Amino acid sequence: MGELPSRGIVASPQPGGATRLLRAVAWVAVARVLGMGMGLATTILVARVYGKEATGLVALINATAVVFATAAGAGLPVFLLRVFSDGERPEDRWRHLQLYRRALWLVLGIALLLLAPVLVALFGRFPGFAREMPGLALSIVAAALLGRVLMALAVSVSRALLPVPAYAGLLLLPIAANLAIVAVWLLLAPPLPILPSAALAFGVGLTGAVAVFAGMLRLGKARHAQDPGDAILSPRQMLAAGAPFLLASGASVLVMDGNIVVSGFLLPTAEVGIYAVAHKLSLLTSFALSSVSLVAQPQFARLRAQGDREALQHYGRQVSRLIFWSSVPIILGLFLARHGLMQWGFGAGFADATAPLTVLLVGQAVAALTGATNPYLSMTGGQHLLARIITVAAVLSIVLNLLLTPWLGVIGPAVAMTASLVFWNTATLLTIRLRDGLWLCWVPGIFAARRGAES
Repeated sequence: MGELPSRGIVASPQPGGATRLLRAVAWVAVARVLGMGMGLATTILVARVYGKEATGLVALINATAVVFATAAGAGLPVFLLRVFSDGERPEDRWRHLQLYRRALWLVLGIALLLLAPVLVALFGRFPGFAREMPGLALSIVAAALLGRVLMALAVSVSRALLPVPAYAGLLLLPIAANLAIVAVWLLLAPPLPILPSAALAFGVGLTGAVAVFAGMLRLGKARHAQDPGDAILSPRQMLAAGAPFLLASGASVLVMDGNIVVSGFLLPTAEVGIYAVAHKLSLLTSFALSSVSLVAQPQFARLRAQGDREALQHYGRQVSRLIFWSSVPIILGLFLARHGLMQWGFGAGFADATAPLTVLLVGQAVAALTGATNPYLSMTGGQHLLARIITVAAVLSIVLNLLLTPWLGVIGPAVAMTASLVFWNTATLLTIRLRDGLWLCWVPGIFAARRGAES
């Protein structure tokens, strides 16, 4: 086998590379839209049938699993993605296979070391129905944590190893499995409060196993005799290589999922369920921003490499405009429909989620107004500045959560997350202004006047 130009979402600089990139983004965007729809349907189903405590337990387990996988992964998912994306020459495949195997054992070893204290901490937050079956509940949580570790590493690597449709399928698999189990169970048996948590664990575990198998199969097919003296990174070298990636990804995860984990130890499980619904709905508004950023990132890097500063800044403004017009309607729609959505979608028991949702939408609105600041900064040599900004935002989120949640209840984590998002996006906007002399944000009317003044 030679080069694999169609694998992953890493476009090559060969002719037609831009077309392949757009096709890849389309596959991923469709998968994400379907995933968001199925995820929202699962949340509504769990909320209406199983209630606030079951919803809160699922949210706490899921958020903890994301943070746990980030810590256990030690930055290796992004590191391996970068290594495998550099090219897959025949002489490299044996080394990549060994590197992948070593990374799997390493992250599982770290996960097993962290598992016991995390399980003990979570057990103290279990609602009554989970405490009645401690062995089963702890087994489900352990499966969710370890499955998420495998999933985080293997799905990330699959972006470089597998065709784009296969990667898109892996994005959908855990959500589809989760929804299928919850829905089929209701057709066959009475509701069981622990069932949604078990469905979550099964979905991530299945996806992790499938992704590992697919990656190994891809590399294993190309294995051939190789000099055993070829350099393979030691575990210590791998941890050192992954450390920079861990800092940036870890801080970002703490802002988003860490927000629920911290509030999960400060609020009753039922209130965690209320906040989790508001949190999930607010994230719907970031779909346009993240999807547009995925397309814009390689173009930002390409224009910077070409040294075309004017074209780079013009493209940045156009991307910010697209983010604004694709995000604001979603934000306004959720704001206007928030009361009816809670009552008719999730049930009257989740009416208290309206207030935190309103606060969270403020943070998402600021992210939409500031535009393409994050992909612009990360792809134009400012990745270290961005990592520092996100780290400060993560610390701010945790501190405010700890201070405000005991006082404000479900409003506390919403204020903490919104404050961190406002700081994060405003700081990147000002950093770009100071570094490049460019206001990257898009505000209709003001933008046109500003362009005339700058010219």
